[in-house]
Amino acid sequence: VVARECGFSLIEVMVTIVIVSFGLLGLAGMMFSSLTAGQVSMSRSVAVNLSNEMADRIRSNWKAVKAGKFNDVTEAHYADPGTACSSACITGVCDPQTQAELDKCLWKKQVGKQLPGGLATIAVDASNVSCVTPSAACSFNVTVSWNESGYRAADADNAQFEVAKTSYSILVQP
Repeated sequence: VVARECGFSLIEVMVTIVIVSFGLLGLAGMMFSSLTAGQVSMSRSVAVNLSNEMADRIRSNWKAVKAGKFNDVTEAHYADPGTACSSACITGVCDPQTQAELDKCLWKKQVGKQLPGGLATIAVDASNVSCVTPSAACSFNVTVSWNESGYRAADADNAQFEVAKTSYSILVQP
């Protein structure tokens, strides 16, 4: 009578460990991709919100639009905490031009603070008609740019982690 063998052999255990290891590596890769996608999604949501915030500020201050106070806000880093925005409009009543300066300053600081490498610009649309009356067709291009990191590759064999400049623009008609 032949006795039946019971239990696992060493080879079976090693094969099981290899299979489970590959599964855990795949799970770790999926978690990293999920974290990267979550960060990208959050940055894009912040950029959309900041752009829409400036669009609302432009629309709400028609007198400053007519005076050209929102024309050509240049791109620069504004995360420097040493540069303070004017508090005249916060502590008291101010005119529309001063309010526009405060709006731009606060907005640029928020872009620099909330987005990695955040930059903010406002440009008058090239086809702009003078913004003198509410019926005139004038528009502004509000752009928020930031550094976005993730895997980019032309093919699967050359995938590498890199940082790329990403931007979001919105066309605003006051």
